[in-house]
Amino acid sequence: MKEKNNKTSVGKSFTSMIARLFTNKNKEIDNDALLSPSQQIKRNFFENKMGIVGLVTFILIFAVVFVGTAVGPAYNEYDHDTALQNIGPSMNYLKVSKKLNNPVEIATGVSYSVGLDEDGELYFWGKDPGHMMYPSEIVEKTEGKNIVSVASGARHVIALTNTGDIIGAGWNNFNQSEFPSEVKQRLVGDKIVKIGAHSSYSLVLTENGNVYVWGSTNANNLSSISRDYQGRIVDFAVAPFNLILILDDGTVAVAGIRGSEVYTNLPEHLQDGSTNIVQVTASETAVIALDDQGNLHGWGRISGVSMSDLPQYDSKIVKISSTLKSFNFLTEDGTVHSVGTGKYGLTEVPTKVNNSDVSNIFSAYYNSFAVSEDGSVNGWGLKGFRLGSDGFGRDVATRLLHGGRVSLIIGAVAIIISVFIGVTVGLIAGFYGGIIDNLLMRFAEVISAFPFMPLAITLSALLPVDTSQNTRLLMIMVVLGVISWPGVARLVRGQILAEREKDFVLAARALGLKESTIIIKHILPSVFNLIIVNMTLGYASSLLTEAGLSFLGFGVKSPSPSWGNMLNGVVNSIVIERYWWQWLLPAGAVLLAALSVNLIGDALRDAMDPRSNQK
Repeated sequence: MKEKNNKTSVGKSFTSMIARLFTNKNKEIDNDALLSPSQQIKRNFFENKMGIVGLVTFILIFAVVFVGTAVGPAYNEYDHDTALQNIGPSMNYLKVSKKLNNPVEIATGVSYSVGLDEDGELYFWGKDPGHMMYPSEIVEKTEGKNIVSVASGARHVIALTNTGDIIGAGWNNFNQSEFPSEVKQRLVGDKIVKIGAHSSYSLVLTENGNVYVWGSTNANNLSSISRDYQGRIVDFAVAPFNLILILDDGTVAVAGIRGSEVYTNLPEHLQDGSTNIVQVTASETAVIALDDQGNLHGWGRISGVSMSDLPQYDSKIVKISSTLKSFNFLTEDGTVHSVGTGKYGLTEVPTKVNNSDVSNIFSAYYNSFAVSEDGSVNGWGLKGFRLGSDGFGRDVATRLLHGGRVSLIIGAVAIIISVFIGVTVGLIAGFYGGIIDNLLMRFAEVISAFPFMPLAITLSALLPVDTSQNTRLLMIMVVLGVISWPGVARLVRGQILAEREKDFVLAARALGLKESTIIIKHILPSVFNLIIVNMTLGYASSLLTEAGLSFLGFGVKSPSPSWGNMLNGVVNSIVIERYWWQWLLPAGAVLLAALSVNLIGDALRDAMDPRSNQK
């Protein structure tokens, strides 16, 4: 019986031994033992929460910048609209007030619109254009009053009451939103029938055919020239430096700057009485007039295209309107047609507009609105700037994307140059030692002694004025890379000094392998982890250096964007106080990019440290 028990015990022991060969009760320990070095580094990295945050953030920045610039519309760094300068973030320019129904008039500024309904009430939508510019106050100022007409300049609004008074709101740098007492005196015994406004002036047309202009010095010029036609004016259209006047005999006259294309190219047949003009409208550089037969007559140019040859339509045109860069025509069948530049979607009339039997159209600056027979309003044109506009009227969001691409590429190329030189010098110095080591390290110390910023500024100043942007960018990348390699070389050299005495190097020598083979295939892989960490941390440093250099005006030059030169506005206290999006957003982009890369570098350094594997 005892012998049987012993056999059973031996059998169980043997079975247990076999089972232990093919099973693992302590899987965690065995898995650690089976992990390769790369797998161990990967696991250590993804256990670092801050490293994951940095990696995700950088991937998002990279994707937004490079995908956004690749799929977005073509970018022209020289394209800008000064009228749109310093407008805050908003995408509500076309979101018509829901309270407005069946408007009798819509006046539009650069970033807002004001609608007048049948009851004489005003409604505002869009965005106030900036500090001390609050056209939206016109609603409060006219509350309880019966408004019969409204007009808007670029950043101010004027409203005409049923008692003949004018109320203004918004930008008032030339007193364009204030009704002058001298104009009031001239209007005694006369009645205002139409009001108008442009960026720096306002005007009224009276029942007796007189026009009175006030505002900037240009307003005085317009007013004095208009005196030649006083008593004969029945309608007008405003342009930046001219007034286009319809006279009582159906002819057209132009007042204002005589050298402008609008003035000099006025067709003769519109002045000799052979054509009876009933409507006129003006863009920034062109004019179109409508005669009593529904025919169009144009002169001037939009983006180099002459307006003298206009398309013909099957249906008679009954109403015309214009933005700064386009013209809209309403035909008898309730269809809207548009010509001009396609910028901001100015000529892209929505399908729902032409499917709704349009009864009236209103346009100005960068927006157009169509009123349907049912009283609904639909708009097209500039929706707004998601991240605001800068001091030249350029879209900050677009410049952030394209500026980010420049900054990220400069940093990447600079660190590649730096690492290539540093690793090459460090490998040679550490492997051969002796006099070669001394010479290379002394040379590295000389390079380290060069102050980067003064050197880069000096080289930038020495470049010819007509130096291309690509040449300037190449200079920045090369200087950044050539100046910053000594640190990499020292790190690699120190590691190689330890690695070259190890057994695997001695074994490679004993096998008769070439020194170049030993360096590249045997020693270099052993310091590869150190190189990756150094590249990551160095990349963040290159981003900050480029930003600082461009900020000082010696890196990427405007109008080409980079995150650094977009920060130039910080030197202006007005920009800091009033236009936060112009400096805070690029500063935040630089901060996020550099911080994310630093977090990745720190996580990689910890993950590659053998001590991090010790529990």
